[in-house]
Amino acid sequence: MPFAGTPYTVAPAAIDGHHDFTVHGPDGFVRRFAGTVTRAVQDDVAVPSVEAVVNRNKVVLHLHNDSGTEVSFTLAPNDFAGRAQTVRVAANKQASVNRPLGNGRYDVTVTAAGGTRFTRRPAGTVH
Repeated sequence: MPFAGTPYTVAPAAIDGHHDFTVHGPDGFVRRFAGTVTRAVQDDVAVPSVEAVVNRNKVVLHLHNDSGTEVSFTLAPNDFAGRAQTVRVAANKQASVNRPLGNGRYDVTVTAAGGTRFTRRPAGTVH
């Protein structure tokens, strides 16, 4: 039986901007999003973001810092290739990091210091 997409709408809740949810798909596809939402007028906390670009040989993580202070990202492999590393990204800058695949699989958790509990986890299989 093939997989079928099932849409879900998450109702708003009074959680002071905290969120932690995970999306699962076939072939070990996982995307986790956790942290605290920052207001557009806040400039006293980290404003990190991560974009994962997957190709046949590697995963490229684009680490963005949209705040006025340096952000320290920690990249930790979960089950496959690579080693843990820390990347510092200057204020209002970005950095790109290549992560290896392990037998066509990737799974890395990215966290960022700065008081927002920022966590992102891209995982999956490249065919």
